[in-house]
Amino acid sequence: MNITVRVFLLALLCVVTEFTASQSSSTLSDQFRALLDTSIHCVIGAWCWYTVVDGAGVFQILICGFLSSFIDIDHFIAAGSFSLKAAVSLPNRPIFHAVLAIPVAALVLKLVSKLFLACVNQLSLPKDFSCLKSLLPTLPWLLVIAWSSHQLRDSIRRGLWFWPFGTLPPTPFVVYVVFIAGGSFLLNWILKVFLKKTETSDGASFYEV
Repeated sequence: MNITVRVFLLALLCVVTEFTASQSSSTLSDQFRALLDTSIHCVIGAWCWYTVVDGAGVFQILICGFLSSFIDIDHFIAAGSFSLKAAVSLPNRPIFHAVLAIPVAALVLKLVSKLFLACVNQLSLPKDFSCLKSLLPTLPWLLVIAWSSHQLRDSIRRGLWFWPFGTLPPTPFVVYVVFIAGGSFLLNWILKVFLKKTETSDGASFYEV
């Protein structure tokens, strides 16, 4: 699918999902509202990866969607409880929702994935494990895109949190859509121009940070 079409569909997806969330929020229970919110984060994050990477593999797309939702685990960590009510009633935003958490976590993933990949390369893995080899170098990019899409969507209501300096005002919805769609288009260009693309035997593509 052409990059222009993918970007347009991503922008449309942002509009449709947010409209759905706003129309449904008053009629849903807390549990279903949280499930809907998590699902939207997952879908937006997954489509961002599909937009950014030409020829992205299904496994990578699913992982990006998962990471975009998984960031909310910090609510439960900060609450010290699996209670949804406690998790959504925190006095402050948990650490993974700080913008600074994105480059820090990406750097940690880069180091861990390089070490793990060095160990994996010493093993004679069957063809079925090619997706693992393609995923490891890509993990930092996956996390950056997944968590950025999540934080940008959250910023519609609460603004971006630049710890330790403070929080910006809520992001206008149009700005959110432009940042998500335009940022994905820009990253697609950056990856193609500045990084070497590698394809595995199953056709999946990855870029090493």
